[in-house]
Amino acid sequence: MSHTLGYLIALYFESMPQHIAILKREYLKLVLAQIKTVESRLTYNAIAPWQQINPNERIYFKQSGGPFRATAVVEHVDFFDHVTPDKLRKLYDRFNDAVCGSKDYWFITKATARYATFITLREVLPTSVGPTMKPSQGLAWFVIDPVTIPLPFAVTLTDGAIKNGYISLSQIIKQHPQQCLTDKLLTLHLPNKEIVQTDITDKKTLRWRGWKQLYQTFNMQLDDRVLFEPLDSLTYRVHFEANDTHRVSF
Repeated sequence: MSHTLGYLIALYFESMPQHIAILKREYLKLVLAQIKTVESRLTYNAIAPWQQINPNERIYFKQSGGPFRATAVVEHVDFFDHVTPDKLRKLYDRFNDAVCGSKDYWFITKATARYATFITLREVLPTSVGPTMKPSQGLAWFVIDPVTIPLPFAVTLTDGAIKNGYISLSQIIKQHPQQCLTDKLLTLHLPNKEIVQTDITDKKTLRWRGWKQLYQTFNMQLDDRVLFEPLDSLTYRVHFEANDTHRVSF
């Protein structure tokens, strides 16, 4: 993908509506762990996100009474209306393995729901940054105009990156040119609690040279990921995420 095409795609996505979803802490933990892969909204009235959300739109997840914790992109949406108790039971059977809701949620709290929205998520990443919003006043979903704020990103490690101790941001810069990370001094809060400052080289790698030691300390392997969680526009908390398919125990 050329830089120009990538920039146009980024502008297209920025022009799409975005969303703020308020979730309880226990559900947010499941979203971030990618155990809860579908977000559900069961409502008596036809309110957002019913018929107001589409694939490729971005959702910012805010903890109820707390901070923003995650962001994701919509992979797929299923809408249902004229929900009856029998239909609700069928929706529970179809979706709840991915929704991770309790039976009380489905059959007591949402027993009178008439509209159902099921949103399949992709590109789930942690973030501490979200859109400015007014007090929710009891609402738990907001459709907002697109905002340009720092996005989290993930880098999948190659054998070369592990052996030679580097992180390449070339794909990230192509995918998210609106982030404008180049020519900037970034502050990184590392997994070992160290805080470093670095910039991006002409080869689109992070200039800081301590990655090889960190990879060894945390036993990072091929296809593990380095997650960058924005704390503000140029500050990121770095997480290491193991690809558990490589961690086979005998």
